[in-house]
Amino acid sequence: MSVRDKLFGGILCLLTLVVAVMYFFVLYNGPTTFIFFTLSPLLVLEIVVSIFFVFAVIVMFWVGYTILTTPSIEDIKKK
Repeated sequence: MSVRDKLFGGILCLLTLVVAVMYFFVLYNGPTTFIFFTLSPLLVLEIVVSIFFVFAVIVMFWVGYTILTTPSIEDIKKK
């Protein structure tokens, strides 16, 4: 594994921790005002649930597409 890959992994871990800390801070400390917008705990929950919903729908579509386009065992044995 190259140094660039390890650096990318470290940055990704750090970014994940920052996002998690911000999420729980806003969720438990009430409305928080940033530079251009205000985040309320309800808005934070709505954003997170929406992201997970979209992710679940994408995974379901991917599974369906994979099942649809995978050849059957009989087709594989014929080749």
